[in-house]
Amino acid sequence: MHHYQRILIVLSFLFVGITTFSFSQNHYYNSLQYGGRGALLGGAMLADTTDKSTIYYNPAATVHLGGTGVTISSNLYGYGSLRIKDGAGEDIDLLSSKVNIFPQLIAGEIPLSASKDVFIGYTLLTKHDNNIVLNSRNTFEASAVGDGFDTTAIASFEFDEDLFEQWIGLGVGLRVNEHWSVGLTAFATYRQHAFSSRSYVRVIEFAEPTNIGTADISQQVESNTLGFLWKFGLQWHKPHFSMGLTLTTPKLSVDTFADKGVIDREFFALNLDELIGEDDLILSDRQQGVKTTHRRPMELGLGAQYELQKTKLYLSIQHHFKQKAYQLLDTEQTDGDITGELAVDQFVEVKDASSSVTNVNVGVEHQLNKWALLGSFRTNFSAYEDIPTEEENNLLVTPGIGKFNTYYLTFGLGRYRKQSSTHFGIEYGRSFNKIPRFAGDLTTLESALSNITETDVSVNFFQLNLIVGYTHYIGRD
Repeated sequence: MHHYQRILIVLSFLFVGITTFSFSQNHYYNSLQYGGRGALLGGAMLADTTDKSTIYYNPAATVHLGGTGVTISSNLYGYGSLRIKDGAGEDIDLLSSKVNIFPQLIAGEIPLSASKDVFIGYTLLTKHDNNIVLNSRNTFEASAVGDGFDTTAIASFEFDEDLFEQWIGLGVGLRVNEHWSVGLTAFATYRQHAFSSRSYVRVIEFAEPTNIGTADISQQVESNTLGFLWKFGLQWHKPHFSMGLTLTTPKLSVDTFADKGVIDREFFALNLDELIGEDDLILSDRQQGVKTTHRRPMELGLGAQYELQKTKLYLSIQHHFKQKAYQLLDTEQTDGDITGELAVDQFVEVKDASSSVTNVNVGVEHQLNKWALLGSFRTNFSAYEDIPTEEENNLLVTPGIGKFNTYYLTFGLGRYRKQSSTHFGIEYGRSFNKIPRFAGDLTTLESALSNITETDVSVNFFQLNLIVGYTHYIGRD
């Protein structure tokens, strides 16, 4: 069997295991923290009583906030580097490095109540805002075909993902008595998610004239969703010790005109007739107006804060429950706009799921007059879960490249004034794990277009972020 004939055969596996990766990631819940102080404390804020980011972390704690504060901005400036060793074949790594700016949080109080036992506030935060590009290329000598002329092959794999999610919330806190308070924040969410991949091989036969044959696979999935969720908070507070409990509901998706997705697939084989006598092959399809849904599982959080003279210790534990497999894009429901010839005869399933996962956040703050030293440690464990296809003849698309965990350390300073507070510091993240290889093997013609593999590869992830936060207090004398 000729090499090109084998290439055409693997085209039938076009959509098996299309995968996606991002620095914040679809299956990670503890990637970004909010507010300059909250970020430096690693998000260990469920029992905190002094920061406007509590509208997000635990709305029950908002009743203890002094002054009408507005967190004007809090930004994370980050550099991330990802290396997947042998990700595209032996000694062929998948690489990505990128500088990102993560706009994080704007939060403040709405002064509708004169009572000190009631707090009403708002928050606007970015849950995800990231892009990643992974690519690799390999050039090698191919076995002679046709008349036996020297033949060079070029194989390439490219992957691109964009993930953006914005939350806007309205929170209410109520003091029940001297020690107990309750709260509720209602969030509306908007999410855009697009991921694509492309694999191609090009073979050059140095005959007279030169013959060039190409086989190319590309695919893209886009989705837009609106949703709502609610966070309930409970807090028990004493001068030197506080505890907080939160419960966040699963996300409720809303079926609107904005909840639409697109699936594009295309593959072709061109100029192969001169080499192996095969006709050109061009197949493509596009499904648009596809109904989309994004689900986020229930979350349970528990936190504590303890004060020792000038030092405060913080602990938060967050547990996300399991999310069963569901249709991320319901390809059976479209607006009837399906164009092009089906690339393959299998039905495309676009599904997502997540396993249960628990993360831990530990923070410390030491007061030095008007300055404070802050530091933290936190985990960011993956909730990625493999999904088996239900129908033997179906093709499955799932977002996520595997289950690997990241650990973060932060260190920084806080400056406190009567009218404002400023925080800045450094966050460092690192991950070493093994995952199944998801790209084709670029060392042979037969395997370059197929991502079907049982080989595990090593992930080396490095992240360094600059944290900057500013809060301005209105009406504080």
